[in-house]
Amino acid sequence: MKLPLKLHDQRGFTLVEIICVLVITSVISAVAFSKILQADEGAQQIGIQHGVVEMNLRETVTWAVAKVNTDVIDDDLIWSQLDKKLGNEYSWDSGPNPSGNSTLKFKETAVVVARFVSTNTQPGKWSR
Repeated sequence: MKLPLKLHDQRGFTLVEIICVLVITSVISAVAFSKILQADEGAQQIGIQHGVVEMNLRETVTWAVAKVNTDVIDDDLIWSQLDKKLGNEYSWDSGPNPSGNSTLKFKETAVVVARFVSTNTQPGKWSR
């Protein structure tokens, strides 16, 4: 037995309403995705900055230990004792340079950093 179709009594969404919802959802997704990409780039820049701060802290500690143990600070001595490995996410292009520019990478972001040598009165300094 066939049931009669009642077209005037059916409830649901029209095709226009569904398309409008899909368009709005697509626009919101596109905006959110671009914000996520920008946040990732910002996080990588902060990671680079933290790497530079970490190298400055290590340089200062290494210099202070050498200063306690000897009267004359030799930059070559400081450089040889300095731990230059920042972790798995960081890498150096062709290794860090003891006096000059080096390229520090954090994930996909690379930045040129400079090291100023240690002297008898102050530790070496890293900067972007």
